[in-house]
Amino acid sequence: MRIFNDGLLLKDLMKESGAPEGVYDEPILLFGELEKGFTAAAGLSGEARLPPVLGPARELNNWLNTNPIQ
Repeated sequence: MRIFNDGLLLKDLMKESGAPEGVYDEPILLFGELEKGFTAAAGLSGEARLPPVLGPARELNNWLNTNPIQ
């Protein structure tokens, strides 16, 4: 759960960064999808919990790797 909390913190930092409008739209959208995935996975067990979370997490990871944040 710490990863999720760190992600929420990063999302808040992106929003408050003062970066030009639209710079962080994609990762903020992906954080929203990740939040939905965690909510959906809460009622599941075992490997069924993975798909709702892994898709958005993989996309977010790809974005972060191609757009490093200072």
